[in-house]
Amino acid sequence: MVTVAGCRSQMGTPAKGEPVADALVLAGLDGRAFDPDTLKTPGKKSLVTFWSTTCGTCLDELPELQRVSDRHPDCQVATVVVKGSPEHAADLRDRLGIRVPILLDSHSDLRHMLGIRATPTTYALDETGAATRFVVGGYGYERLRRLCE
Repeated sequence: MVTVAGCRSQMGTPAKGEPVADALVLAGLDGRAFDPDTLKTPGKKSLVTFWSTTCGTCLDELPELQRVSDRHPDCQVATVVVKGSPEHAADLRDRLGIRVPILLDSHSDLRHMLGIRATPTTYALDETGAATRFVVGGYGYERLRRLCE
């Protein structure tokens, strides 16, 4: 039996090697374009979490992602808001002390392209920016850290 804690449940697997980083042609909360190549660093893996501003599990996960980023420099972290206003996302960033990039999927194009139906959804990427696996639901610090190994 598998239990997934999240705002909705969805199970599945992306095609291994799917170039998720290349799809992150999005603006950040600061209005600047995000460079997907920053998630393609030799010797480093990445986590990209898709979240909603109204998802309690997502809000619990954001500080854990920041902690992974702070404690493990070999793991790059970025997040993508798939539901919620930029103003609400900025307020949450400030309130929770989040410093990892927060990107905006304002029209849900990326969410639909990747088939994301639940939040949070976290993709683990290799050093080329390709998906190695993904998980749905709250994962916690230890499990998120292990995704980056």
